[in-house]
Amino acid sequence: WLVNFFDYDAIAKQVCEVLAQDHSDIREAARKTAVDNYDLETVCLPAQVTLIEDLVAQPSVATGAKKKPATRARKGSSRGKK
Repeated sequence: WLVNFFDYDAIAKQVCEVLAQDHSDIREAARKTAVDNYDLETVCLPAQVTLIEDLVAQPSVATGAKKKPATRARKGSSRGKK
């Protein structure tokens, strides 16, 4: 299937030959891969639902509570002094 990159006629001829061949086996394998790994009803949607349920089950996400960052007074800071 390889042809000289700069030989436009050879590229066109090779493309036509490849397209004329029967690629049903490749097409069927590609479809099976897509359905097995990316089908909306059996793969993607259940994974997304699980992700959302897991996120909602986390207390910080469900309640909106945020962990307070640790604070330290900076050296020379007037924070807390009157």
